Parts: sequence; C-alpha cells; structure tokens
Amino acid sequence: MTKARAQLARNKVIVISYVVALALFGISALVIPGFGAGNHMTVLLRQLSILTILAMGQTFVTISGGNDLSIPWMMNSAAVLLTFLGKGSNESMIWLIPVVLLICAAFGALNGIGVAFLHIPPIIMTLGVNYVLEGALLALLQGKNGGNAPEKLIAFCNGGVLGIPNMFLVMLLVCAIGIFMLNFSTYGRKLYAVGNSKRVAFFSGINVKATLIKAYMFSGITAGIGGILLAGRLKSSYLGMGDDYLFKTLIVVVLGGTSMAGGSGSLVGTLAGAIILITLEALLSALSFSTSMQNILYGAILLLAIIIIPDKKRKKR
Repeated sequence: MTKARAQLARNKVIVISYVVALALFGISALVIPGFGAGNHMTVLLRQLSILTILAMGQTFVTISGGNDLSIPWMMNSAAVLLTFLGKGSNESMIWLIPVVLLICAAFGALNGIGVAFLHIPPIIMTLGVNYVLEGALLALLQGKNGGNAPEKLIAFCNGGVLGIPNMFLVMLLVCAIGIFMLNFSTYGRKLYAVGNSKRVAFFSGINVKATLIKAYMFSGITAGIGGILLAGRLKSSYLGMGDDYLFKTLIVVVLGGTSMAGGSGSLVGTLAGAIILITLEALLSALSFSTSMQNILYGAILLLAIIIIPDKKRKKR
C-alpha cells in the first residue's frame, strides 16, 4: 500500500492529466452530437497519432533540458521529399522512406551538434534550422505543392486493422520504442541525468554531447515519421503543412508533466497531454471558437501549465 501511494505521488501530474483528458472527453461527448461515433473517433485517433509521435521526440529533447522548434519544417521536409522525389510511385517508398528518415536524423544531429559542441541555445539553434529548411523547400518548390503521395501510403494512412487506424498502430510502436529507451536502457538514465545537471552527468562519466545529439536525432526521426504520415493522410504535401505543430508539441509535453527545465518527464504523460489537446480542439471547433481565439487559449494553457506543474529544479533553487 505504501509503495502504491509513493508511486502515485511520483506520477501525480500524469494521473491528473489523464483525469483531465477523461473529463474533457466526457464533456465533449455531451456537447458534440456524434462525438463518440466510430467515424469521428477514427478521425480523432489519426490526429492523435501524428501529434503524439511528434511530441515524443519533443519529450526526449525537453528531458535533456532543451527544446526543438525545427519540428514544423522538419516534418514538412519529410513530406515534400517523399512526394516530390517519389512522384507518386508506390515502388519508390521502399527506398525513399528510409532515406527521408535518415535525412531527418541528420538534421536532428545538426541541431544536437549546435547545442552540444557550439553551445548555441536550443531555441536559437532549432529555430535556425527550421528557417533553413523552410527556405530550402521554398527554393525547391518555388511556391508550388510538393506533389501527390503514393497510393499505397494513402491507403495505409487512411486504413486500419479491425477498426483500429494503422496510424494509431504506428504511434503505439514508436511509443513502445521510446518508452523502452527512456525506462529500460542505459541511454534513458543518461538522458535524465543530463537533463538534471550536465556538469554532474559529465563528472559521472556520461558522454553529455553524444547523449544530447541522440535526443535531437530521435526528435528528427519522429518529425520525419509524422510528416510522412501526414502526407499520406492528406494525400499530398504542401508548404507550411507543419506550421500548426510549432507550439502544439510543447503544449502536449508540458501538459503531460515533462519539466521544461529538463530532468523529468515520460511518454505516458505525453500521450495524456496529446489526448487533452486533441479533445480540446474538437470541443472548441464545435463551440465555433475562431482560430485566433484557439491560439490565444493554447498560449495561455502553455504558460499556466509551466507555472502550475511542479519543477524540481525550481524547488531546489
């Protein structure tokens, strides 16, 4: 009983996040006609899948004590490269998807190198890479759309198994890999240590630079997966398709209990944060909230969550 209480105390924020998610879901089901219908739930699960996958990478980076603002155009780059180079060919997916993910991992590594070796603040480094990718895509496409997604990718992203969307299954797979890395590998312990104190981690024998680079690489890969899935869901790619995700991933991470100061957080909590945001979006749309009002509300939620959620480092200070 004592162990159970201790476990509950340690995961209090995550538990609260899931309670809030359930409450929002219940309110939405009452307010929105057909909210719990099968078709609508399938749509929500697909939206949830993309947002959660992107937020997983953001969680790794945030635990390390940084943040990744290159996610919008990283995922946009993945979607455009797949559709532009593949020209809608199903056969091209076999080699293009691995190549695209490698490119995203390389740009993630670039973020990590800038932060770890050049000591550039994460917000500056990742935002800089975001603008570099934006400029490169604008030059590549010259204002045009990226092209149509392969038919098999479209079928996969809009299909499912036994009523469960394929994209949701991909999310579960990525989440399982992420949870294993964070909770059951030496890398996870190193990442939390680096997030708590880079100096202490260094003197403990941890390769701080390598740990940081790997976190940003993971974020790059998840951004690439999210971009590929979004291209398949929308059946094409276009410039700016990732802009909506600039601060959404940060909101999700904070709502899930990950400290913006680093050193604490979990993917289980991130999933709760994603459920809250996706449900809230559906509720606000049903209540005819304008996009500008929604953005104001999201900004307020982010600020409040940062203030309210306990921060171990802040308490120590």
